[in-house]
Amino acid sequence: MANYMQINRRIHYFIVPSLIGLLTFYVIPFIQIIYQVFTRFATKKFIGFDNLVMVVKNKSFQLAIKNTALFMVLAIPLLIISALMFARLLNQFHDKWGHLKVIYMIPLVIPAVSLGFFWQILFSKYGMLNMITSLSIDWLNSSASLVVLVFIFIWKNLGYMTILFLAGIQNIPYVYIEAAQVDGADDKLIFSSIILPNLRKTCFVVVLFSLLNSFKIYRDIYAIFGDYPNRSVYMLQHVFNNWFRDFGIDKLSVGSLLYVISIIIIIYPINYLFNREGLV
Repeated sequence: MANYMQINRRIHYFIVPSLIGLLTFYVIPFIQIIYQVFTRFATKKFIGFDNLVMVVKNKSFQLAIKNTALFMVLAIPLLIISALMFARLLNQFHDKWGHLKVIYMIPLVIPAVSLGFFWQILFSKYGMLNMITSLSIDWLNSSASLVVLVFIFIWKNLGYMTILFLAGIQNIPYVYIEAAQVDGADDKLIFSSIILPNLRKTCFVVVLFSLLNSFKIYRDIYAIFGDYPNRSVYMLQHVFNNWFRDFGIDKLSVGSLLYVISIIIIIYPINYLFNREGLV
């Protein structure tokens, strides 16, 4: 018992460097951000909620919030549904296509700049898509830009989410499905009554990763649409980038705090929904 306690104590020592890094680069800066929200950066004078009101009333911030929310509402459900459908299809043909799993991950490892150049060739006003379809839509500088962005987001993340769903499906004991088939259940009933309930934990991981990746779409937007994109794809990261360039520390502090709060507000109900007992 004494040896076990001694080993346990030694293991805790290995956590100390990580804790120091966490405190230094995350916790302390975040506390400083909270302090900065309620003070003027130049004078360090306490100003209450003036910074918050200034940011909330900012037209660029309002536009970015609206576009980011619309993008997430459109892109994340489409990504999850598509990944689940592909996972079911691949599971049925696992013997033929199982060795090609590595191909599904290729979009994640291709540099954003290289992809941006390809998407510009494809979606520009005089690009390949308009030549093939005989259309004259300016995909990169119109309201259609949001459609392009949703498509690119799904294309980039579909393979990874499909792999996660496929792993979850293959982890379901096949005896459950066999028993349902013996009882006369069709594919739709098996999917809704057996596969989906057993994918609850996997669904939470997929939703969480999709949500976090949707906030990281800025690299692709910048590579494809440039520093001044169409209004329909002007996202939160553009606002932060402009504030950083103008050294707007007060605005950046408020935006960062609202950013963290919004993620917590979104993730908490999702976590409750997918991890509560008795969910069917």
